[in-house]
Amino acid sequence: MAGDAGGGHGRTDRGSRTRRADHGGGTASARGPLPCHRPTPGPVAVRQGGGRTTADPGDLGPDGHGPRRSRGRRADTRASAVRRRRGAGSLRDTAAARGAVRLRVEDGRVDDLLVCIPLPGDRRYRMSMLVPPELSASGEGASRDSVAHGLEGGRTPGLGHIQAVLDRLSPQPTTASAMRWSSVFRISHRLVDRYSAGRVFVAGDAAHIHPPTGAQGMNTGIQDAYNLAWKLALALDGGAHPRLLDSYDAERRPVGEEVVGRTVKHATQGIRATPDDMTTVMLREAQLLVAYPSSPLVAPGDTGSPGPQAGERAPDCAGLLAGVAATPLRLYDLLRERGHVLVLYADSADALASCREAAATGYRLAGDHITAFVVSRDEATTETVRQPADPDGLRLPVFRDGAAEFARLYGVEAPTAFLIRPDGYLGARLSPPTAAGAASALSDALGRVFRLP
Repeated sequence: MAGDAGGGHGRTDRGSRTRRADHGGGTASARGPLPCHRPTPGPVAVRQGGGRTTADPGDLGPDGHGPRRSRGRRADTRASAVRRRRGAGSLRDTAAARGAVRLRVEDGRVDDLLVCIPLPGDRRYRMSMLVPPELSASGEGASRDSVAHGLEGGRTPGLGHIQAVLDRLSPQPTTASAMRWSSVFRISHRLVDRYSAGRVFVAGDAAHIHPPTGAQGMNTGIQDAYNLAWKLALALDGGAHPRLLDSYDAERRPVGEEVVGRTVKHATQGIRATPDDMTTVMLREAQLLVAYPSSPLVAPGDTGSPGPQAGERAPDCAGLLAGVAATPLRLYDLLRERGHVLVLYADSADALASCREAAATGYRLAGDHITAFVVSRDEATTETVRQPADPDGLRLPVFRDGAAEFARLYGVEAPTAFLIRPDGYLGARLSPPTAAGAASALSDALGRVFRLP
């Protein structure tokens, strides 16, 4: 017998540390990286006031005091002391799944369960089964905000428990021996009341926990962090709209609520309980259908056109050609490690002047926080723009849509502007950008994010 409590998380954690090291050790900011603190058990004091937040993480030194930080990141997990101390709310049962998960389905379809996964080596398996009654009771004396979720200490299954299940379900006589590790994995489903309280924010397991069905936890937590990180970086640089950070809860808590409800449903009824075609199911499981249509950051725009709308994920596309590129580029290659990007689609050489005007407006309002380039429909357009410099000194990169994939995936035939956020979502879709009032529409879209001059 064998068990691997960490699964692939260790590899992901090592990759994250390497990635942080490659970028200076922390979140990109004009004021330097944020320290990431892995807490030791103990109290946490978080105080807000006077325009700053101070945290005493609780890992006390010889003098009885811990390091105080005016800002920082804390790997706080589902037991989040920061959440409890600063009023971000308790992890509560969600109405969609209240009382649904008991590690058994109560409709008569499943009476027993045994999963055996082969591991490298001779006759080694990872085995999963339903928790026997004597190990399934919740611990006593738990606090109101404690969460029974994940691997438990103390009570562990023994060889006798495993052998009993093998005797009932194994297709041939099998004897269990040499157990290396065992634990009870308890599944809960909880969602925090709110993702922020003042200048304190929670993400990942500190904000939501749910069954592991579909392996949604890591993706959801990483997207929480990505959504919050670019907003924090902009706020620290002084370029953010005063209410920008409020959008974190508005955008991510509905996603957490949907993930909790869906994973509970799939855990109790199976993934096919969702009445969608399998392509849609798999896209949803991959979290490629996450959208923020009701976000305060989303600017109203061209909602009647095909293709992605404001608040939806910006799709990747291939076949973008440039004069200096030896091979075609992907759109995501051009978006990587940038701030906001204004992508301007031009269907003719005549549209280029208006594209330059739109780009100049973006640079004037958002400064270094925005980048602009053109995707053109034909070679003539590319040649027209590539050579001369703009009278104001603005050189606007132009890429030809060689395979017409951008036009197809974005649903464009006429000039259109797309404002793409650092997390890959559309902040605005403006069509056509050459129409009267385009500067005002772009100003409105940018004004939802930036502190405009």
